[in-house]
Amino acid sequence: MTLIITKQNGQTYKLSDLGIRVVEFEPESLNIVNNVSKIGGGAYVVNGDGYDARFINVLLQLNGSDITDYALQRSEIFSLFSTTEEFTVVDEKETYKRWRVKSDGNFSIGRNVKSGTFDLILICTKPFAESVLETI
Repeated sequence: MTLIITKQNGQTYKLSDLGIRVVEFEPESLNIVNNVSKIGGGAYVVNGDGYDARFINVLLQLNGSDITDYALQRSEIFSLFSTTEEFTVVDEKETYKRWRVKSDGNFSIGRNVKSGTFDLILICTKPFAESVLETI
């Protein structure tokens, strides 16, 4: 499994081409924000007002051919995900949709000689994925 990252400048990165394996890509369910009001007689009115932030949990694994290659991969990961700009992510299992996301804070890559795994949390800037398909 791999992810395709597209930066705002149009530059595209396929993580598998960088030697990075996607172990898990799991968008959370929508979190509906409800407004609850009490009315006479103990009854309540519940209005769905919108959606709260939606997160995508990603587990990635680096596998360098040696320690130097691992360090280069780690630098590439930091460059890709340590940014304040929005970017899009496409999961190869669902190539028909893309997610507009930002990275959620810092992350640490655990290392075992020339490989390492880490969790990355992405914040969706829109609650729904976009279609990459053109419509008439």
